[in-house]
Amino acid sequence: MEINGLRISNRGKQINPTSDLLWYEFKQPCPICGHDDWCVYCPETNTVRCERVINDYGRPYHKLEGEVTTNLPEPKKTYDVKTASDKQLDVVYRIVLQELGLAERTKQDLLRRGLTEEAIAAKQYASVIPDTALIQWDDVFERAGYDKDSNIWRGVPGFSKVKMNGEWRVKFCWSAIKGMIEKHDGPFEALLVPYRNERQEIIGLQIRDLDHPKEDGSKYRWVSTAGQVAGSTVANRLNVNVSVYSPMINDIKGGKHLVSDSAWLTEGGLKGDIITEKVLERYFQGDDTLLKNGFVSLAIAGTGSYKLFLEMLKRMQVKSVIVAFDVDIEKEQVRNSLNALVKLLKEEGYTVKKATWNIENGKGLDDLLNNGYLPEIVEI
Repeated sequence: MEINGLRISNRGKQINPTSDLLWYEFKQPCPICGHDDWCVYCPETNTVRCERVINDYGRPYHKLEGEVTTNLPEPKKTYDVKTASDKQLDVVYRIVLQELGLAERTKQDLLRRGLTEEAIAAKQYASVIPDTALIQWDDVFERAGYDKDSNIWRGVPGFSKVKMNGEWRVKFCWSAIKGMIEKHDGPFEALLVPYRNERQEIIGLQIRDLDHPKEDGSKYRWVSTAGQVAGSTVANRLNVNVSVYSPMINDIKGGKHLVSDSAWLTEGGLKGDIITEKVLERYFQGDDTLLKNGFVSLAIAGTGSYKLFLEMLKRMQVKSVIVAFDVDIEKEQVRNSLNALVKLLKEEGYTVKKATWNIENGKGLDDLLNNGYLPEIVEI
């Protein structure tokens, strides 16, 4: 249907259990970010909830101009539950990643990206395959010490309840698995990338289908069950991947949060992990050129979320940053986000540097380091 000049789905969903407002998926590109997935629209308030671009207050809501329409059909409602605490997310996601394990093809893809087997194991990457749909998660959690009544999975994005043969069952990544089954003629593998906070707790997961990116070309998307029965959303969380050298993860987890004078800033959780590993790898090979600029990488899922950096930088007491995004930036929106990021950081008093290099030596800093080159670090 079309409301206020926007083409949206016929079925709305609640995204906040304390509000009766209904949100509708777009049947056109989002008017805020231009992508055709994830983002939703509330005709009653004439507001877009954009999953890639935040407003001036660090929120995903964008009020549109024009008339507000309230004469809508009554859609079927679904109910999310409140997203769990960071501590609970970490507990559940670690159980999930251990249960899923890493399929061979996914492992080889990570090795090709320059990670060592030790780093892959420490970072706890995992795979989603067709058999993931068959896992009895109540049994998995019971083996981990949580009985069925604990509902330890509730509030963890990626989990929801699905009615099968008249019985409600706990499922993980159910909609993503169904989508990949529809796209693939045979077996498939998808990579799960953990996002960690400053305490190295796993607070979010991104998934990448190794064969079929989204129709808009995006490779990664959040593991989320917003709008699904007993599902939960990743929205409004500080989803910045704080990446440290893999042998340090267990030393930090459970203790005081990480503090660092400087940090590398990039886009993409996996890319941040690779950059951190390569910086320390070169250091232990006797070259501390890069380490002088920081031993931790902060990565956001997309450049439109650049304001998320600011809160994490404050939490970690960072004073100096090195912006290290890919050098082949073509989209005007991405360039604008990066310029706005630099402007924001300088206004906040940070020393801002930029990593530059010849694109022939690598598209991203991770590629550059894997190819044996070093970036030039310039203050801006």
